[in-house]
Amino acid sequence: MRQVTFLDLDDTLLQTRHKCPPGEPIEAVAWQRDGEPMSYMTSRQKAFLDRMESLGSLVFVTARTTDSLRRVRLPKNAWHVTSFGAAIRTPDGNPFIAYNHAVIADLQPMLAILEDLKKQLHDASMGTGVRVRLIDDEGLPVYIVAKHPGGRGSALDPLESFARTILPPQFFLHRNGNNLALVPQVVAKERAVRYLIETTFPATEWTSLGVGDSHTDGPFLACCDWRIVPSNSQLSRRLDHRYPPETTR
Repeated sequence: MRQVTFLDLDDTLLQTRHKCPPGEPIEAVAWQRDGEPMSYMTSRQKAFLDRMESLGSLVFVTARTTDSLRRVRLPKNAWHVTSFGAAIRTPDGNPFIAYNHAVIADLQPMLAILEDLKKQLHDASMGTGVRVRLIDDEGLPVYIVAKHPGGRGSALDPLESFARTILPPQFFLHRNGNNLALVPQVVAKERAVRYLIETTFPATEWTSLGVGDSHTDGPFLACCDWRIVPSNSQLSRRLDHRYPPETTR
């Protein structure tokens, strides 16, 4: 039986420099549009990725857009799930048309809501230094993200509280450090991973492994036969809280 591994990227396989463990060798693996390094991979992460690649097929599952993913150095011949699951691309770079068209159709009724939410969040963020953007993937508006350019995640706290008061039922909210996202429910990593398992990597022929760090990764990990969660991640901290180490015998 063959293996397919579904891998999240940010804070799972790579991260910004200030999140890298001190003293561990790192290398730049993602770049901004101006060519400046943006994200780094540690030697442990590189060894883990190499191991997963040697075991079978890879599917990278990320909130990054298709354009952003092009600026990440990744193994070739991998599938790509982008923008929280809004689109799938095959290893040769072509859109997975049936899936992508279904998501586009489901997103159409959300476009006016996205514009309105962006305006409300932008107005509420005035004076905080937080930047609010409507993220599109290949020209299709998909979700809203708010970040503080200086990396001050605490600046997002009041905006998160406000966002929860205006969040429509068709959306979910994702917060992880200096990243606040409002995403339509029709866009989901779980939807893309489940679709690929059903159409391309059937359980009768493939064993599946999911790797992810955040709450939004949990549902797609649950689609897989096996799950791996990085230590000191959003998901692992939840597990550590529920199952603390024994202090007495």
